[in-house]
Amino acid sequence: MGTWVSSICTSGNNTVDMEWNVKEQEFSYSKEGFRVSKVNIVDRQHAYTPVPRTGCKARVVVTTTNTNDQWVMSKSYQKHNHALCTPAMTPFMRSNRAVSKAYIDEATTLKEVGVGTSQVMNYLTQQAGGYHNVGFTHKNFYNALQRGKAKEIVDGDANALITYFDYKKHDDPGFFVTYSVNESGALYNLIWSDSTSRSDYICFGDVISFDSKYKDNLYGRPIMPIIGVNHHHNTIVFYTTIIADETSQSFEWTKDAKASPPSFVDLNVPPEIMQMERFSSLRATPSMLCYAASKTDASFKTARDEMKRLTEEFENLFGLNDSVNWSSVLNNDYDPQRKQHKQKK
Repeated sequence: MGTWVSSICTSGNNTVDMEWNVKEQEFSYSKEGFRVSKVNIVDRQHAYTPVPRTGCKARVVVTTTNTNDQWVMSKSYQKHNHALCTPAMTPFMRSNRAVSKAYIDEATTLKEVGVGTSQVMNYLTQQAGGYHNVGFTHKNFYNALQRGKAKEIVDGDANALITYFDYKKHDDPGFFVTYSVNESGALYNLIWSDSTSRSDYICFGDVISFDSKYKDNLYGRPIMPIIGVNHHHNTIVFYTTIIADETSQSFEWTKDAKASPPSFVDLNVPPEIMQMERFSSLRATPSMLCYAASKTDASFKTARDEMKRLTEEFENLFGLNDSVNWSSVLNNDYDPQRKQHKQKK
């Protein structure tokens, strides 16, 4: 299989005049040349792919005439060193694949009503009578839709992102976003969080973690999520940041920006109920972790006793002694050795 494409080589293939007008151009076959040598490494971890180039020397040279700028074929070499593409496979050649505007308009309409891209592709394929009739592959279809999205962003993706966050503020009153710009006015650092994440930060933000090596965006900017762990031992995201670089200034900006938003409080919930909810979440943590920690750190017993004292103070403050029995949580009920000792007695 192969296709006729313009040669990407520059030495000796194109001839120009003094005004840099192309006077002669050479077209080579898609299997011209050989694959890059580094791809042929034996212990390469990448999946094996068939050899796309076989060193085919078939080519056509066209030359422009002095009259009417017409092009004529001056040289032709049609000897191939490989099997030619069968008629059944010609629709899948790169030169024969294209997504028409009619298909894009139809796909856009279907996506607006919630149909997925893969389902749209299956629908168009079935409508055309098969993949050999639709005229493009899945990758061509995805790329065409992505180019259409890029054209819709008139003011740039940064402004579109800020506009989207402004819309989220109206939809979510607790949504927080702030950003900084550089000397040229381009977006530099960005941090955002919704009301749910900010509520989680109030309850579980005593210990946080962040990783600037998590992922980079399209422009190579580090995406740094600020995460924590809730009382179910699940990872939760408090904030998401996009920083310009991994310098101390960017991290300082992130810390200051994270501390700048006003405290998010649900006005429909009394403060006493919120405090009790936080306390219940903390007490719901299995004490098996406490037992494991007590075996690895001798100073853990002091912290556990202090926690017990604060618990009793909290119970007395809100009058929980009569309604809830919390004392069994901190008494090592999950201690396997103590449980075995009780069974022997």
